Amino acid sequence: NQFNNDGNFLEKFKAQRECAVTDISDEWKAEINKIAKRKPSTASKPGKMKDSISFCAPLIEADGKDTIVTTEKQSQGDGYVQWIFVKDKNRKILGARKLEKEELSEGGLPRMRLKDIPIGTQLEAFMYSEKYGLWKSSPYKVELQREQRLVQASNEEGLSQRLCTIIENEANLRIKEKKCFSIAFAGGVASVLGKTKCRSEFRSWRVFAAEEFIKEKKVSGEITQMLTTWGAQAEIFRPVEASDKPADDIAAAYAQDISTDVDGDIDPEFDMMVLKLDNDNSVCQLKPNSDAVKNRDVLVAGLEGGMITATIPLLDACK
Repeated sequence: NQFNNDGNFLEKFKAQRECAVTDISDEWKAEINKIAKRKPSTASKPGKMKDSISFCAPLIEADGKDTIVTTEKQSQGDGYVQWIFVKDKNRKILGARKLEKEELSEGGLPRMRLKDIPIGTQLEAFMYSEKYGLWKSSPYKVELQREQRLVQASNEEGLSQRLCTIIENEANLRIKEKKCFSIAFAGGVASVLGKTKCRSEFRSWRVFAAEEFIKEKKVSGEITQMLTTWGAQAEIFRPVEASDKPADDIAAAYAQDISTDVDGDIDPEFDMMVLKLDNDNSVCQLKPNSDAVKNRDVLVAGLEGGMITATIPLLDACK
């Protein structure tokens, strides 16, 4: 926390350490080209190295605007990955990283981070181990990614402090840009955030619930208490109206409230949504493979049991 306000110095240090070298020296080029002449194994065609797929086959994934090359598991003993490099469809080396055994002995996976790769670039990643040979990933296309952050801490107070700092910074940026800030909170989040004082120009905020239990209004109660703790004006929060109407009707009315107060090109685009991953892998009552997840026709959906929730289209539109 001496280095920055949101307490993620260690994360930034690790991310910097795993960055690819993009200005490849002649010495590295010669060594990589020598390795690249070998016939690579792949996850679909591992040959005699079938047992090595989980810790040698490269995986490419997005981390915000960065592109990450890693593996499923950490290799054991002398089979560690010594080289990671990435080529585009024209076989140009876009980045490389030479790993030391001591680094992987710390318990981490072999990783390389690529920054500023143009949207639409076709990539293939390679990993080399002296013991298990050369491995190649499936082709990967770099696509536009929303900025997402998974925030973790050892206790609720630490989590609250880190989240509040992120929210403050984002709110200040958006208010400076467009004079307002729109945010939605899921259940269980506001009760944690209320443990830390958040400071901002709350008059410029538009606050909504990302989910709600209609009769109990549990989420609205948590948000109201959080805003009271922060010293924010009650009128910046638009709660779900209590009603005996069907959940679908209440969801439609709340979607209209959101569309009225939150700007967007097509659908309303929240500046930020603070959500929580539950033990059943659901977010905002959206359970994997459920009908609610597949619902692309509405912004807010009614669910069985007297609940409403933001749907995938509303989450996707969030900045």
